[in-house]
Amino acid sequence: LFQVNQNAEMQRARLRDDIKEYKFREARLLQDYTELEEENICLQKQVSVLKQNQVEFEGLKHEIKRLEEETEFLNSQLEDAIRLKEISERQLEEALETLKTEREQKNNLRKELSHYMNINDSMYNSHLNISLDGLKFSDEATEPNNDEVMNGFEQSCLSKLSNGKNSASTPKKNESFPPAPSLVSDLLSELNISEIQKLKQQLVQMEREKVNLLTTLQESQKQLENTRGALSEQHEKVGRLTENLNAMKKLQVSKERQSALDNEKDRDSHEDGDYYEVDINGPEILECKYKVAVAEITDLKEELKNLKAKYKECESKYGEEKSRYETESQAFTEKITSLEKSSRHDRDQVARLEKELKKVSDVAGETQGSLSVAQDELVTFSEELANLYHHVCMCNNETPNRVMLDYYKEGKGGRSSPETKGRRSPILLSKGLLTIELGKAENGSGDSSPSPVSSLPSPVSDPRKEPMNIYNLIAIIRDQIKHLQAAVDRTTELSRQRVATQELGPVVDKDKEALMEEILKLKSLLSTKREQIATLRTVLKANKQTAEVALANLKSKYENEKAMVTETMMKLRNELKALKEDAATFSSLRAMFATR
Repeated sequence: LFQVNQNAEMQRARLRDDIKEYKFREARLLQDYTELEEENICLQKQVSVLKQNQVEFEGLKHEIKRLEEETEFLNSQLEDAIRLKEISERQLEEALETLKTEREQKNNLRKELSHYMNINDSMYNSHLNISLDGLKFSDEATEPNNDEVMNGFEQSCLSKLSNGKNSASTPKKNESFPPAPSLVSDLLSELNISEIQKLKQQLVQMEREKVNLLTTLQESQKQLENTRGALSEQHEKVGRLTENLNAMKKLQVSKERQSALDNEKDRDSHEDGDYYEVDINGPEILECKYKVAVAEITDLKEELKNLKAKYKECESKYGEEKSRYETESQAFTEKITSLEKSSRHDRDQVARLEKELKKVSDVAGETQGSLSVAQDELVTFSEELANLYHHVCMCNNETPNRVMLDYYKEGKGGRSSPETKGRRSPILLSKGLLTIELGKAENGSGDSSPSPVSSLPSPVSDPRKEPMNIYNLIAIIRDQIKHLQAAVDRTTELSRQRVATQELGPVVDKDKEALMEEILKLKSLLSTKREQIATLRTVLKANKQTAEVALANLKSKYENEKAMVTETMMKLRNELKALKEDAATFSSLRAMFATR
């Protein structure tokens, strides 16, 4: 029985050793399984972060495309402004050329005027005082005002030309202008005025006389042309009328002869005394023809007057249209200058904003660096506190608190893999700051021993508020210090109890310790599972939020760009319509000016 008992004890000890070995293997496998699950969670977090980065990258690409379109639009506007400037410059050159030609024409007209003034008055009077005796027929009583109109017209032309000759020839010969009696009285009354004022008055008077001379010159030229045309027409009509009169005289002579012969025949025959034959070449018919010719002459004179009035109206319209064209060209030049000023102002503003943005980004980078350094120091301090708390809890055979386990897990990962320790530093993204949680998830996979961790996410997981992360870390460090102080108090109490039990009671059984270790391991596994579930939920929520935010941003950008595109299209259409109308009016005016 003793041997059997010994064999049973040996088998029992061997079985216990086997069970311990199996449990150790099981624990190692569970640890590997937990490490793989943690790696899976870390990879999922990385996938979510990469998806977020991809969404941000797509948004940046879209923004770059929009900015390129805006630059193209601005370049097109600049090209349009340059083209309008070239058109306006070309039009200004044409206007200057027209002014030059007009000046040359004025100079030529002045030369002609001086030439006409140098001609003898007797020659000019001989050209104008044409004998109009052929027009004075037997019907002078019917047209008593024709000679008066012609004489008045001739006298007005002669008086204007003689006045223009006297006033224009005096400054050329450097002779003194003959003063009027009113001017003489003014000079006698103003003997105390200085010579400069006198010269100024003379200059103003000469300019006025120059303007009057130019106007009289233009009027005289117009009247001269009209009189030349009227005289040529009247010469032609007089020639025709003289020919008609000669023909009528010949017909009258022949008719008188024929009538004498007919009278003789009538006297001889005495057959039909009451018979009257109508003669085509009789005096009554010739008188009717003469009246018709006189009526035609009056009609032609009226037509000549109407043509003169129409010519004056056309000349006034031409002056108005020319002034309107000049005002439009000035408005176009002012518009082009305003557009150039606005484009320069926009460029200066863009450069200033770029400089300010660069300065702000530099300041933000410096502040971000200082914040990241402070956050790293706080994280390392919290890791040390978590390690100390975990060590105290393991010595007390207690489950550590969930708030402390995150930093305990991070601290073990940082010790096992120093390469991943740098990943705890914040990563600056375009929409926020990705902080310590990525480093915690990656560093937890390097832990080689089973760690009883629990399942609450770290309160430092807000990637958008860097100063708040530091405040949260400080608050958590205070909580850790409180928990550590409580754990130290419990260790002192347990040490006292152990001393008392060692003195009073038996030694604790090894099976009980093993069971307690198993319970702790199972609790740690349960906490890790809960933590994994919570992290997966947070990852899913973060992915969902990022996707929703990205979709909302893309939708808002699309709507804003669509509204901008529609607005710009409407503006461009309206501008194109206005430019087409302006071009049509301009082409019509130009064609009208060319025809005139």
